[in-house]
Amino acid sequence: MIRKANISDASAIAHIRIDSWRTAYKGLIPDSFLNGLDYKMQENKVMNRINGTDKNFTSNILVYEEENEILGYTYYGKALDSLNDKYQGEVVALYVRPDKKRNGIGTQLINKVKELLKEEGYSNMIIWCLKGNDPSVRFYEHVGGVIKEEREYEIEGLKVQEIGIVYELND
Repeated sequence: MIRKANISDASAIAHIRIDSWRTAYKGLIPDSFLNGLDYKMQENKVMNRINGTDKNFTSNILVYEEENEILGYTYYGKALDSLNDKYQGEVVALYVRPDKKRNGIGTQLINKVKELLKEEGYSNMIIWCLKGNDPSVRFYEHVGGVIKEEREYEIEGLKVQEIGIVYELND
């Protein structure tokens, strides 16, 4: 089931994010950075995002839940980096617990976001994916995205290269 996130989901979201980063970004981001990620600090950040006290966070948060267990999540909403208003919506994050990948969870999450953004009147959306994260790029292309952009981006003080994968929502 896909539903809106609540405060009790913060710990699971934090663990999925960090575990996913440590798995997917190994070799792409320095081990020292990945090993320094802190579950409790991430959980507090997620809690502030869910309860609205992080005023810099404007995305919506959905979780994928099965048998009272959070297996994936997504942050989505209005595009944060509009590239001159080229893209309206954005998936800011989409992660599935590493041991639950390839079970359709990511596909269900991305399809739900596409549906919700389309209902809100968006005609397109973008997802930024770490360059070199080929399994994720292939997944995003498999579910209808097209590589159209590239940028340098800073994540928590670390500069990375990202690929922009675009979805037309009116197709």
